Amino acid sequence: DNSYIALFVKKYLQDGIDFSHSSHTQIKNKILAINGNVTAYLRHQWGLMKNREESDKHHAQDAIVIACAGQGMVQALSRLSKMVGNVHAEKNRAKYLVQKPWANFREDVLTAVDKVFVSRAVRKTATGEIHEEKIRTLNPKLKKKYSAKDVKSGIQVRGGLANNGEMLRTDVFTKKNKNGKEEFFLVPIYKSDLGKPLPNRAIVANKNEDEWTVIDDTFTFKFSLFMDDLIKTVKKDTVIFGYYKGVHRGTGGITIISHDKSQTFEGIGSKTQNNIIKYQVDPLGNYVQVRQEKRLPLTLVQKRKKHGMASGADKQTLSAQD
Repeated sequence: DNSYIALFVKKYLQDGIDFSHSSHTQIKNKILAINGNVTAYLRHQWGLMKNREESDKHHAQDAIVIACAGQGMVQALSRLSKMVGNVHAEKNRAKYLVQKPWANFREDVLTAVDKVFVSRAVRKTATGEIHEEKIRTLNPKLKKKYSAKDVKSGIQVRGGLANNGEMLRTDVFTKKNKNGKEEFFLVPIYKSDLGKPLPNRAIVANKNEDEWTVIDDTFTFKFSLFMDDLIKTVKKDTVIFGYYKGVHRGTGGITIISHDKSQTFEGIGSKTQNNIIKYQVDPLGNYVQVRQEKRLPLTLVQKRKKHGMASGADKQTLSAQD
């Protein structure tokens, strides 16, 4: 409920911010909650378009519009909306014009928004079902309905087989091949694995799980990838930079979305990459490379500390149950 949230946040800010040293004593209401219709009207008046499908940067554009909406302007448009009903109607748009905040406002907004880097919160919580609802029979007489891969993967449920639920994280290992090139190996981990020993098999494309590569002491653990971790893959001259959305357990192909969701890259072969780099990103979009992590067991290994959150590398490797 956007209206309720807006009023709640408005009151929270009014109660928590000290305006006693503000030089803008003439402004009575220091915090404004602006109606979405007003924002849309101003956006149109100032020559800006909003396309949710194009990317997520429209949020930044709206933030700029809201920041430039003066209190008197908002009150006037709110009264106008009550009087004429639809302020977006062509006859009303032509009659009630709102001057741009400055001459090159539209151009400046587009330039600023183009530079925005969208920050996303990493999803480390173990939510969702352990397995999919559909349970397939393992009756030998009916096995021909499924491929060997279907029968040998998933979770045994009431004498049948169900596909794994959502992937919890992907553990990334490296090992040099006979030519000295470092190769990457991905170990998928599901919610059903919680509380068990860490899985030790890395995906091999188009192979059954019992034929996957066994991870032993000759492999080096690099880091764990959770949903919406910021990563970069490098293959010769091809660099893909964005948020990790998962790996296909059948092909080993990685899926990445660009930071603003304007592009999706699927089927990125992990074994053919020259490098896979993970980053830690803060709420303002600043990011730093994660050099090395410690592989965490699938238990509640990290809790919130009594006097604040974990720091440093611990922040990068919180348990999926934290």
